[in-house]
Amino acid sequence: MPYNPKAFTQDDRTWSYNALWLGLPLSMLLLASMHFEALSFLTTITGGFVCGTLIGAVFAGSQDEVFRAEVAFGANFALAFAGLALFVQIVPWTRDYVYDPSVMLAIMALIFHVAIAYRRIRDR
Repeated sequence: MPYNPKAFTQDDRTWSYNALWLGLPLSMLLLASMHFEALSFLTTITGGFVCGTLIGAVFAGSQDEVFRAEVAFGANFALAFAGLALFVQIVPWTRDYVYDPSVMLAIMALIFHVAIAYRRIRDR
């Protein structure tokens, strides 16, 4: 097999897995900082990292199949939440309530990270 200098090493894989583990508490902290004024200074820091984990998941194709399966599992639950949130917006009796899109996106990020953590704990 020829040498590929761009191939992921074990250190790269470990960093990717740890980054997604860190995304769970930071997405919880992001949601809390959006609700409580005393924690609002954390919104930018935690939001930036959570956004980074979600954007980085797009490039999961360059990772191994276990990582891609975990990202797909988390994405399925996040998309299911997005579908439910959209459904709630179009149902006539809940249409009058205005949802904050940034809070909805933070909840979706939290669901993504919770699903990944659940899968990792389940598959151990």
